[in-house]
Amino acid sequence: MLITVLVLLAVVTVPLTGGTYRGLAATTWRWSWLLPLVLLTQLVLLQTAWVPAAVAPAVHVGSYLLAAGFIVANLRVTGLWLLALGALGNGVAIVANGGTMPASPEALRVAGIQGETGFVNSASTQDARLGWLGDALAVPASWPLANVFSVGDVLIVVGAAWVAHAAARRGAGRAAVAGSDATGSDAIGPEQTGPEVGQPATALTDGSSPSTRSGSSRRSAACTDSGVSTPT
Repeated sequence: MLITVLVLLAVVTVPLTGGTYRGLAATTWRWSWLLPLVLLTQLVLLQTAWVPAAVAPAVHVGSYLLAAGFIVANLRVTGLWLLALGALGNGVAIVANGGTMPASPEALRVAGIQGETGFVNSASTQDARLGWLGDALAVPASWPLANVFSVGDVLIVVGAAWVAHAAARRGAGRAAVAGSDATGSDAIGPEQTGPEVGQPATALTDGSSPSTRSGSSRRSAACTDSGVSTPT
C-alpha cells in the first residue's frame, strides 16, 4: 500500500512540473498486457486465500518475472532503468529467500507489524540471505501508512516518478508541436487555383484575356507545324 500511494502521488503531481496527463497517456508501452497481469497476480496472491500455500512463493517469483519482461521491453522509456534497478534488487532478495522478501525484525517492530497468517510477501526470516536488500527500513507505527520497505522500493518510487514526469512533459511538447502545425495548415487554407503569381486574372499586359491568348498560341503552334505562316 505504501509504495502504491507514493507512486500515485508522483502521478498526481505531474501538472506541477509542466506535464500533462494527456502527454502521459500518449506514451506507447510495449507488451502492455503484462502490467495488469502482474497487478492481478499480486492482488490475488496477497489479498485472497485462493493460492495454495505450497505454490504461493513460486507464484510470487513468477509475478516478478512477468514484471521483468515488461520492464525489459520498455527500457527505452526515460527513467525506467532506475525503476528496473529497484525491482531487480527486490527480486534478487525474494529469490534468495525462497520466494519471500526478508524483513528486518527491528523494522517490523518499528512499523508495529505483528505476525500474520497465510502467505505474506514480506516476513521476518531466520538467517536471511542478502538481508540488506530486504525490508530493512520502516515507517513508524504512529505515522500514516506504517509499513516496512526496502532500498529497492525507494528506487522503484523515484524511478516511477521520473518515468511519469518525463513522459508527461515529452508528450506535452509533442502535443504543442502538433497543435502549431495544425494551426499553420488552417491559416494557409486549401490550395488556390487561378492565374500564376504576377499575372492578373482578367487581362494580360497586352490587354488580351487569358483564354484569347491561349487560343492564339494554339493556332500559331498548329500553323508552324504545318509550314503555314500566320500574318502578324
